[in-house]
Amino acid sequence: MTKLQQAVQPSARPAQGFAAAWARTDFQALCVAEAHNAGVLGHSTALALAAPEAHGHSEFAPDAWPSFQKLVSSEFRMGWIPEQASAAWVHRQRADRRVIADLWDPHVSRLLADAINSPHVRGGVVLTLEGPSVLAFADLILSPARLASSRTILAKRLRWLADAKRLCLMTSTELSNSTEKGLVQAGVAVEGHAFEWLGAMPPEEPCFEPNILLAPELRSLQHETAMVQVLREIVGILSLEGPMRYVPAGWEPGSLLEEWQRSGVANVSRGTVWIGQHLRALRQNQTVNVVNDRNLAVWKAVTKAAGASWVNHPLSSAARS
Repeated sequence: MTKLQQAVQPSARPAQGFAAAWARTDFQALCVAEAHNAGVLGHSTALALAAPEAHGHSEFAPDAWPSFQKLVSSEFRMGWIPEQASAAWVHRQRADRRVIADLWDPHVSRLLADAINSPHVRGGVVLTLEGPSVLAFADLILSPARLASSRTILAKRLRWLADAKRLCLMTSTELSNSTEKGLVQAGVAVEGHAFEWLGAMPPEEPCFEPNILLAPELRSLQHETAMVQVLREIVGILSLEGPMRYVPAGWEPGSLLEEWQRSGVANVSRGTVWIGQHLRALRQNQTVNVVNDRNLAVWKAVTKAAGASWVNHPLSSAARS
């Protein structure tokens, strides 16, 4: 039985209960929204979004906010909270389920302990993970090898919850039959989705150019100057192949985008594009270019029906230093 077949079984879905979640990025928030929309989280969900520190760079794309507002109701509440207080907020909630969207967040072990000690019979954890994090989670549950000391407590708590049938994985990432079977046998409820909530939104700005370049996020360990140079090199190469579209992430210097638009090197999209919403209007023979993207498998899942091809460009050591 596939994850999607499991996903449509009403008996597998909790009809009651309250879930508490927090997300640092718009993609993490999307995964929580998909889980809520699918009914995996219960009757109601409260989502805390990590607000950027003063003068800090937000990892939550501005374009995402209006889409999430459409989901807000008495069953789905959402608000901003300082990032350093987000996990503590989830900890304080009298929730039936706690939602974890980042397996490697330093507060995950504490939230797992909350679920273990929950007085609620339904108390449990829903992991809304994608890409490499799903495989890492499977290793924590299934690996017979001795784990690094930093992961031993995490693995023990995950396995305890799985054994108690209080652990659920919600993902669009394809698992091998043996891995999925192993997780189910260990007690993990494996639920699947295909970004149905996102798919219900109409594309806003279709891309017709043969080449599209999605700007990478500017992570804390990367230098903006070096990253700009990486983008210049890639744009220069792609522009030789014909018309191209550049989809900004929001951190790029305005002068750089104006230069590309004015010179005709690239057609720059308006603002940022959230989670490839516009990209669902792609067609075959178009190529989407990304830079060192850790969620390439997820991007492909979001745009699976389009049939476009994907190229993941490596990041130079200069931009990583």
